[in-house]
Amino acid sequence: MPSSPLDALKDVIPPTEVSWWPLSYAAWGLIVATLLVLTLIILFIVKRQRHSRAKREATQLAKLAESSLSLHTLLKRLVKHYYGVEMASLPQKQWLHILNTVSNVTFTTEELQTIYSPNGAEALFDKFSQAITTFKTREKLTLEASHV
Repeated sequence: MPSSPLDALKDVIPPTEVSWWPLSYAAWGLIVATLLVLTLIILFIVKRQRHSRAKREATQLAKLAESSLSLHTLLKRLVKHYYGVEMASLPQKQWLHILNTVSNVTFTTEELQTIYSPNGAEALFDKFSQAITTFKTREKLTLEASHV
């Protein structure tokens, strides 16, 4: 009887343990991608914290303020910090437009004129406090858009 051709094959013995090192290219790619994503997330968080630092400080100073004039000055400083000197030094009509745009509070020309009156504008104290709290730091403003 003819012998089977399979009898001539030798047994294949697999290795007992497969080494995990060196890593494959896919594993290295996954490690690099994960580190890159974590670095970008950390940089985004740090940038956002630094960007909002002025508003956090203004909110804390607003709690210590005693007059609406000091709160108005804080608002001017916030606008100067986030939008530039040009926006903070606009005439009253344009300043009113900027102030209404960057906060969720609506001010009128008469209210802004009472800030500097001798009897004061303590009725505006709460409005200015709310304007500092709701101040928008990422609003797109241009000088052309502010000329109403």
